[in-house]
Amino acid sequence: MRVNSISDIQKLNVSRWTFAVGLCVLAAAWKWTGRSSAGSRRSYTVEGYVHPAFEEVQNVFRESLASGREGGASFSVYHQGEALVDIWGGVSDPTTGALWQKHTLSQAWSCTKGIVATILAMLVDRGLLDYNERVTKYWPEFRQNGKDNITIGVLFSHRAGVVSLGRRISLLEYRDNWPEIERMLAAMKPEWVPGSRYMYHAYTFGMYADAIVRRVDPLHRNISTFFRDEIAEPLGLDYFIGLPFDQQHRSTKAEYTSMLRLFFSTVVFRPDRWLWLPEALMRSRFQDSVSVIDIYDDMSAMEDPELRSVGLASMVGFGNARSLAQLYDYIGNNGSVRGHRLVSEKQMGYLSNPATAGVPVIIAPDFDFTMGLIDGRIHVSHLVCLEH
Repeated sequence: MRVNSISDIQKLNVSRWTFAVGLCVLAAAWKWTGRSSAGSRRSYTVEGYVHPAFEEVQNVFRESLASGREGGASFSVYHQGEALVDIWGGVSDPTTGALWQKHTLSQAWSCTKGIVATILAMLVDRGLLDYNERVTKYWPEFRQNGKDNITIGVLFSHRAGVVSLGRRISLLEYRDNWPEIERMLAAMKPEWVPGSRYMYHAYTFGMYADAIVRRVDPLHRNISTFFRDEIAEPLGLDYFIGLPFDQQHRSTKAEYTSMLRLFFSTVVFRPDRWLWLPEALMRSRFQDSVSVIDIYDDMSAMEDPELRSVGLASMVGFGNARSLAQLYDYIGNNGSVRGHRLVSEKQMGYLSNPATAGVPVIIAPDFDFTMGLIDGRIHVSHLVCLEH
């Protein structure tokens, strides 16, 4: 902003004070609504199995449900094919009070990105893909707008800078007009010099993976079908990228946290992240990245069966904690469980070691990424999966 006079300075000061006061009021309201929405304590039976050494996990899980802050959830931990914890409880539909069952499904959102990383590693193992090769080897049209030298590894470690599509799209457009989506993906201009910085590619991560899988898979399957054929069915996982209509009766009816509450919990109430406030509040790369899909302002739109059926691998993953834990058991055990290898030790090196170490981050989430996963040495979310 250019300041030309005392009046301009006064206006600037007023606007800053107005912003600061408004932020405080919103913060207080957020805290108050958080307390008031917790509800009264409830008593739910926690079902499932807990290894004797992990009984305290079940106690904490039960207390979480009783507090009223959790409607329903499932929690699972697997090690070398053995269930150490596999429990569930609460309600799956707050409007009817239907209880969470053993085979209840719910949307796992970005947990699905880890499945994408596993798929890419499998394709590398088969010689169909190479992390160190340029994307243009597999997709010549991708070279537009300065993307010639972006490698597969840079693209899928959130360093490429292609965080948006230039406009919002609907999930149905993603499903029904793939040629246009692919054209938009190929044409995007990076928001920074690829490889020099990184930022979470919230939605485009799964879109670019879908485009690559369709091109290098000999059967040209989309990523949803590839996952079903090559991972879910062989391993017996009750998980879907895009929920089939005949499975929707098993899914939860969710209660969605607003983007405002997410913003306050992840940035405003984290002083260590205040330096990112300008990027988060203004029209920015961050805003563009999280508003690629038109449900940004109303996540409850995901209750629509049509939208739930769309196989966008960044977010439309439906399953249970058990299936995610069974899959990530492979990742947590160097790619192999009980003699069955899903990913080679070589590719596990790419999935385990951070590709963003020493690279400046633009905005939270500020943890390091490997080739599609969060650095497992810091976060254990790939081993323990909680969904609600």
